[in-house]
Parts: sequence; structure tokens; C-alpha cells
Amino acid sequence: MANLSVQISANQLTERDLECLRAVRNRLMSNQRASVRAIQEDMGYASPRPAAERIDRLIELGYLRRTPAGKLALGNMPMAGQDGQTVKVPVAPDGQIGPEGLSPDICYLTLPIEMRLARPPHQYFLIRACDTGLAPDGLAQGDLALVRQQASAQTGDLVAALVDGRLLLRRWTATSQAVILTASQPGHQAIVLAPTYRPQGVIVTMLPNLLEAC
Repeated sequence: MANLSVQISANQLTERDLECLRAVRNRLMSNQRASVRAIQEDMGYASPRPAAERIDRLIELGYLRRTPAGKLALGNMPMAGQDGQTVKVPVAPDGQIGPEGLSPDICYLTLPIEMRLARPPHQYFLIRACDTGLAPDGLAQGDLALVRQQASAQTGDLVAALVDGRLLLRRWTATSQAVILTASQPGHQAIVLAPTYRPQGVIVTMLPNLLEAC
């Protein structure tokens, strides 16, 4: 019966349902807290009760769910495959992202990215290329890279890697003995790391320098 409810309810979502779903989605995908009070504030409710009731409705329909720890998580997203449906992705300035990724306590600048690029339920961030290391791959200095947060990569992937407190965009090569970060542009030294090293994420796509227009 639950599956039938999800199938027939896509056209039954109200504008406020969709607004609530977007608010939760934007917070989760930006590594922000998606508490009832946070959603209350995002939706402009005077009290937390209507926000809690709307969240419960979306859970019942299968669009949201709760983890074993009681936190909200995304379920079936009715908008993910549609043209023009976006999610707010934070732009992480160099020096404001640590080993654990984005901080939920920092209010980042965000840019709307279509959900077919920033696919739920993964978390993403944008980072500006601080050098010309990946220029031959199409990422000029100052351009933005859309990064899917994950702690693993395959040899050949373009990754965001935190090295000496600096977030670098490099090509990933892994062997049984080491992880090697290399630039495609001559003149940049390779960086050799322990085989247990983990990246901040994998580059999904590259964007021209959009911050001038923001």
C-alpha cells in the first residue's frame, strides 16, 4: 500500500508540500541541519507545528524518511528528473572546508544547480580552481568545479583533495603503495600521499567562473 501511495501522489503534492520538500532537500544537500524549526523558519510558519505536520505528510507519502537516528533524509524525489528543477549548492571558499567537509555552522554563498547534475541524495559543493593544474581538462584558474562529496575515488578521477590545509583539484591515481595527485598542466609537482588517504569528493562537472555574475 505504501508503494501505491507514492505512485499516485506525485500530482497530489500542493505548492506548500513542494516548498517544504525543496527546503529539506536544500538543507540536506548543503550539509545544513534540517530540523523542524529550521524548516519552520524557511517556510515562514509562525510555529513549528505546521512544519512538523507537513514533514510527517511527506514521510507518509515516501518523499522523506527518517534515519535510525531520527534525522530527516530524502526519499523518492518527484522533481529530480524534470527540466529546470534546481538545488542550492554551496560555494566553499578555500580555507573554509575541513577534513569533515562543509561546516553546518557556516552560511555559504549558494548557486542553483539543476538536479540532473547535482543528483539527490548526494551532497555537493562548488569550489573555485586556485591554479591551472587542470586547465588542459577544461578547468581554468578561477573556474568552478561541481564536486560530489565522497571519501573514495577511482584511478583517473578528477578530485578535490585537502592537502596542507589547501583544497586542490587534481587527477587521482591509487596503487597499493600510495595515492598520487597529479596535474594535467606541466609545471605542477605531483603529490604523493599514503594509500589510506581519502579525497573530499569527485568532480562531476566544470563550470566557467560564475561568481562575477553573482
